[in-house]
Amino acid sequence: MAFPTTAVIDTFARADGALGGNWTTSFGDAAPNIISNAVASSGAGWSGAYWNVAPFRQDCEVFTRVDVPGLSGQKVVVHGRVVSPGSTWNGYGLLVDPVGGASNWSIQRFTSGSGTGIGSAGTQAVAAGDWIGLECFRNVMTAYYKTGAGAWTAVTSATDSIYQNDGILGFEIFNTTARISNFGGGAASLASDTPFPPAGRGASW
Repeated sequence: MAFPTTAVIDTFARADGALGGNWTTSFGDAAPNIISNAVASSGAGWSGAYWNVAPFRQDCEVFTRVDVPGLSGQKVVVHGRVVSPGSTWNGYGLLVDPVGGASNWSIQRFTSGSGTGIGSAGTQAVAAGDWIGLECFRNVMTAYYKTGAGAWTAVTSATDSIYQNDGILGFEIFNTTARISNFGGGAASLASDTPFPPAGRGASW
């Protein structure tokens, strides 16, 4: 199945400062800021925001470009299928944690804003201009990576059935070094979206 099937929804290519009206600060986080056409944490802790325009169906995807990788322990998370983002923050996320010359990748289930790793962790170095992404399809979550000019490849996956709901997309950044841009995602376009029987065919098809 191809990833992603959706487009960038915000490049952040605008004046420094707040993200704008389509974004709301995530539960328990500080507000991130735009700096030089990319998004950074506003302090030494977590900053995060979610796309508040509309929730997306449970089969969804989310991705972003990492313009500046964080130092060791300075994490970036992309979130999908999140419910109650303003109060409890339940859903799934891909956490990428730089460690030395590599990065630890962990698909996490978030309950009341606290993440728990599910499935097997992956390892993939992330350089400036690389992309990270998460696909939530039924009960399978898959983490994806691509270099700036390369193709998307799967890094790791996990199976979990706790949250099978429509939800919102968002991101978090820990500490002040890492910066992201070109955030995208939405309802994934899947082969199973084709109606059955196909249009114009009878029930005997």
